[in-house]
Parts: sequence; C-alpha cells; structure tokens
Amino acid sequence: MAGPSGPGPSGPGPSGPGPSGPDPSGPNPSGPDLSGPGPSGPSLERAAADGLTLALAAADELTLALAAADGLTLALAAADVLTLAPAAADRLTLAPAAADGLTLALAAADRLTLALAAADGLTLAPAAADGLTLALAAADRLTLALAAADRLTLALAAADRLTLALAAAEGLTLALAATDGLTLALAAADGLTLALAAAEGLTLALAAADRLTLALAAADGLTLALATADGLTLALAAADGLTLALATADGLTLALDAVSL
Repeated sequence: MAGPSGPGPSGPGPSGPGPSGPDPSGPNPSGPDLSGPGPSGPSLERAAADGLTLALAAADELTLALAAADGLTLALAAADVLTLAPAAADRLTLAPAAADGLTLALAAADRLTLALAAADGLTLAPAAADGLTLALAAADRLTLALAAADRLTLALAAADRLTLALAAAEGLTLALAATDGLTLALAAADGLTLALAAAEGLTLALAAADRLTLALAAADGLTLALATADGLTLALAAADGLTLALATADGLTLALDAVSL
C-alpha cells in the first residue's frame, strides 16, 4: 500500500542582480569655431532699388537719412548726371558728375543744384514735402550708403561724442573735389579730416586731435557755426542735445550744437 505523498519543497531560484550597462550619454563635442573675421575693406554701395541711406547715425538716435519717405532727406541724385562714383584708382570719389571735373554746384542751371540761395534768404532745401529736404534732385533715388558692418562708417554720433568717421585704415578719402581746389576730404592717413577747402580758405573741418570740430569758415563770413538763428533749420537732434542744424540769420549757418562736447 502506497504511503501519502508529501509536499515537495520548492527551491528558491537564485535571482542575481543584472549588471548596469554603461551610461550612453557622452559629452557633446563642441564643433570648431567657424566665425572668422570678416574681410576688411571699405564698402561704398550705390543705388538701392528703394532708396538708400547715408546714415549719420550710430547708437539709436541721430540719423541723417538719404531718402526718407516722410522726413529728412539728403538726396544726391539727378536724372542723368549725378553720379556717386564709389571708386577711383586709389581713393573713393563722391562725384556729382561733371565732364571736366568734380563739381559740387551751389546752383546749376539745369542739373546739379545745391541751392544756398532763395529769394527770401539762404536755403539749403530745394524742396520739402512734409519735412526738410536737402536734395540735389532725385529721379529714382540715388543712395549714398556709407556704412559697412565693421569698417566704413559715416557716423554723426558715437556713444559719448560726435563722430563723423569714414574710417580710413589705408587712406580712404571721400572727396568732393573740383579742379580749382574745392575738396571735401573724409580721412587722412594720420587722422580723420572732413575738409571743404577752397583756395581762399573755406574749410569744413570735421576732426580735431581728440574731438570733432565742424567749422565752415570762409574769409568773407560764411560760417558753419555752433549756433542757429531763426531761419532755415536742418536739425538732427539726439536725446542728449546733439543738434546739427542748418539755419540762416544774416548768413549761412550750419549749427552743430553738442552739449556732450
């Protein structure tokens, strides 16, 4: 006779801990720095489809714009004659187009006209629709872009002082020069100089040793001074009081009133 079957003891299975795998998150290798220095060299761009800007502006306030639909406009353009030539063999040339030489005309009969005379006084504004316009006539709008990202800069405002800089590491020159000696030079090899110098001493100087001097002084009394009177005013006012004004009192006055200087 068979005896009763007893319960068999269940043996415990040996559960070993699973070995933890390696951490797959490795450090991201940083790629090589691809930002190289931009190519140096002046950039004088001409002709934009919608108009361009001669920005006398630095920070965020002072702006003299070439072609502003509703504001201040300094237009260097004529239908068929005015030319902003960005290059000569060894220098930059701002040429208001003349067959025999560069001419910054203070009144021409039928083409380039910088009118400094009107019937009622001195006027530096051939037309003003809704704002003061310093125009040399614009058919489709010629652009004098004197601005590059880090090199060519025509600025009438720096962080703490007035600066009209055309940046010339190797002698960049923005010249409005006539054959008789009239020269608007923006840059000398050893310092920045904006000179409108005629044979008799007319000088538009925009540079001193450590600060800017805007002086248009002729022997007969034409003055680009630090004061305005009560006439025509071309104001480039910044928040701190910088004002570049074109005013007439008893003579031509281009006022540069800079409290920061």
